[in-house]
Amino acid sequence: AAGWAKEAPPPEKYLDGNSLKVAYYYNHIYGNTAVKYTDETGEFQDLITWNQLSDLARSYLNNTDWDETPLNAALLKMPMKDDVFMKKLKSAHPF
Repeated sequence: AAGWAKEAPPPEKYLDGNSLKVAYYYNHIYGNTAVKYTDETGEFQDLITWNQLSDLARSYLNNTDWDETPLNAALLKMPMKDDVFMKKLKSAHPF
């Protein structure tokens, strides 16, 4: 399953100051991954830009077929691909 929802502002219980608390999640039943809200306290992670990734990392993100469903039925698109990012960003922007 793939999906997203617009939600702004996020619920306060998922904030730590100005930082949103999220956790990486793997669903063992469906075999998919996601990032979801969490109210657990964790570590702060550095944010990097696309251009800070190595050429090899960008190449893999751009060229990997992320849709493992038969015949790409789920129409999944890696949101960080060069040709997908701006479309995803514009559709997700809450304003």
